[in-house]
Amino acid sequence: MRWPSCTMQHKDGGEVKIDAKNTTLKEQVGELPDLEKLALVDEVLAELDRPDPEIDAAWATEVRERRAAYRAGQLESRSYMDVMKRYRKA
Repeated sequence: MRWPSCTMQHKDGGEVKIDAKNTTLKEQVGELPDLEKLALVDEVLAELDRPDPEIDAAWATEVRERRAAYRAGQLESRSYMDVMKRYRKA
């Protein structure tokens, strides 16, 4: 299987290139049974899921603004059941 190369934008503005140097690793992963791939993905995601003060601060600001808008009657809300009905029909 030929893996395409790609470039991802890093949050600091730099680029991370995924290219041929990772071909061997990609091929090895491609040969793993599905359950082993899932276990590997789980480990990689767990490693990436670490606190980021910048993201936490942005979400805290978003929550405060949404709560204030809701309490001021400026934000429309829907019940959980209404939202789920919409997506269950799709």
